[in-house]
Amino acid sequence: MSALRDWLDAEGHDLALKGTLLLLLLVPVGQWNVRPLVLLLAAAGLVHRGALHSAWLWGALTALAGWRVVDSWPLADNHAYLLAYWCGAILLSRLTPEPGEARAVSARWLIAGAFAFAAGWKLLSPDFLDGTFFRVMLLADPRFEDLARWAGGLTAADLDASRNFLFAPRIGAETTPAMLVESASLRAAAHFLTWITIAAEGAVALLFIAPLRAGVARHAALLAFCAATYAFAPIEGFGWLLLCMGCASVPVNAVRTRAVYVGVYALLVLYAEIDLAAWLVP
Repeated sequence: MSALRDWLDAEGHDLALKGTLLLLLLVPVGQWNVRPLVLLLAAAGLVHRGALHSAWLWGALTALAGWRVVDSWPLADNHAYLLAYWCGAILLSRLTPEPGEARAVSARWLIAGAFAFAAGWKLLSPDFLDGTFFRVMLLADPRFEDLARWAGGLTAADLDASRNFLFAPRIGAETTPAMLVESASLRAAAHFLTWITIAAEGAVALLFIAPLRAGVARHAALLAFCAATYAFAPIEGFGWLLLCMGCASVPVNAVRTRAVYVGVYALLVLYAEIDLAAWLVP
């Protein structure tokens, strides 16, 4: 334990940088014209300490992450934008006298903004508030099939029928009649997920906006959100990014909090390899 504490203490804010580069290796980003360069830069930063702290490296990653958003316009995922902002924040921190402190401030407000906007658009979207978003996602997205079968009591045949209904052409094509197969338990699960998501995202946003004395609560909320959400949502890259920013906002002397961030980061690696939802389906 002493060796682990010494390592965590020695790494300090470098953990956030290394975690960011590691996620770029675990979840390669961009198309053929971006991905190889991102992988090479991430690997260089992990094996060479000078490269890890190089403004040139983070400038290149910022440019590549930004180009990924432009190249995918307007279909880029929201975490693609957040990655570009975070790489840019790291780059700008290298130009300040206290880069660790600058990254901590940037990370805090990026998390606060991301969660505030996430909760805000949900509250302003009638088709999210009424549960439609999660009803459709559970039925239509194959990545959530095990969760839909467990929470909704549906069979694989039920889900196939629902997908045929949701994705069938509506005009100008003769198709076999299909029907939407739902259950009361699936609708209840959708409403539960709707409001627990809004509550969790709103709590994280408010705690990161709150004064610094809310530090322990804010980190607990973010860690709990990542540990729970990404057990079932197969987008671990977003979770790793949030954890890197959260870790960057931890005071240098808060070794235990930093250790928990490392632990949850490793937990999401486990999630990526093991389909926990599949264990729930008989």
